Amino acid sequence: LQPTRSSPPAPAHPLQPTRSSPLPVMLPRILITDANSLAALSLLRALSGEQVQLFAAADSGFAAGLYLVVKSNRLVLPSAEHPAFIPELFRACRENQISAVVPTCKAELLPLARARRMFQRAGIRLVLSPERVLERCRDHVEMVRVCSALIPTPRTQVLDASAITEDWEWPVVVKSRHTGVDGEPRLIASLEELRAVGPSASLVVQEQLPGAEIRIGVFADRCRQVVAAVPRMEHRTRSQDAVVWRTIKHEPAVRVAMEAASRLGLVYSATVVVRMDADGLPTFLSATPISGEGVGLTVCSGANTPLMALNEVSGVPHSTSAGDYQEVGMVRSRWEHYVAPHEIDALLVDKAISVSTTSDFQVVPRAGCTFMRAGVEPSSTSGAR
Repeated sequence: LQPTRSSPPAPAHPLQPTRSSPLPVMLPRILITDANSLAALSLLRALSGEQVQLFAAADSGFAAGLYLVVKSNRLVLPSAEHPAFIPELFRACRENQISAVVPTCKAELLPLARARRMFQRAGIRLVLSPERVLERCRDHVEMVRVCSALIPTPRTQVLDASAITEDWEWPVVVKSRHTGVDGEPRLIASLEELRAVGPSASLVVQEQLPGAEIRIGVFADRCRQVVAAVPRMEHRTRSQDAVVWRTIKHEPAVRVAMEAASRLGLVYSATVVVRMDADGLPTFLSATPISGEGVGLTVCSGANTPLMALNEVSGVPHSTSAGDYQEVGMVRSRWEHYVAPHEIDALLVDKAISVSTTSDFQVVPRAGCTFMRAGVEPSSTSGAR
């Protein structure tokens, strides 16, 4: 479907991902989850030129990433919080002969890790770290404890009564103890303000690091050997929207990130966050065991970490230059993707909205939820709602 008025061609990217020495991929059918996230969109674009068949899954037919794959490869499934998430994801993988699942949503990680054996018995590989590592990376206190023996870390305590003392350097940061929990970090300027927050086992108080933040996209093999580490910085507008990212050369930050990834036991793609302290030294702050939204920039800089992960789960060795990268900048801009209306209708699961009866999807009520089942002709026009 073309717009009624001709649109200017998409701007050519000055730097394309390095593919001079492509790594062979042995997994032809790859499912990317949470297709509405920036991480999923970046992964779908990063792998689109490789010799793989890409599938996309989301809990809504409006997820943008669904429209980046061919119509037959779009799956609408329950959300990660729904009890039917794992059974229906497993069923969809079996029906579509999926070789590997790449999760991009934090809420999906632990449920998938706990079901890993079921997927493995069916020949479906899960591209995520072991369950114990995921548990560790949910807890800010535990991450700091594990890493503090070898790399700089900020003072971090559970916000219990013993932490509400005068021996902090003010201001301090109060935030959720566990990652993925709603609530922004708060800057606390005095002991009186800290007392007003009150003790809470679900919060931590942490030394404030005043310097710049650097995010390092890392890839580690199953032996926990870090193969690639690409640091990037974000430049934000006053509204705090990240509009410009760039990869940088920063060996001290890379060393901290590599040591943190190894200590935490991270496997496959992950993001390590470091922040400069008052003396300008990189200090470990946190780690997320998924690629994150900056993966596209990492790939464009030359380190194709998503492809490395797929090769790792299939036993394909990495080249000695797999982690090499160059400095690249990225400006995030809005670019529309046009589709025929029936493609959107085919994925809608809201019962109040009519779904096209000529679609390649059928609404299938199962386990208390309604979603689409691919490749099944609708049994009747009245049921497709």
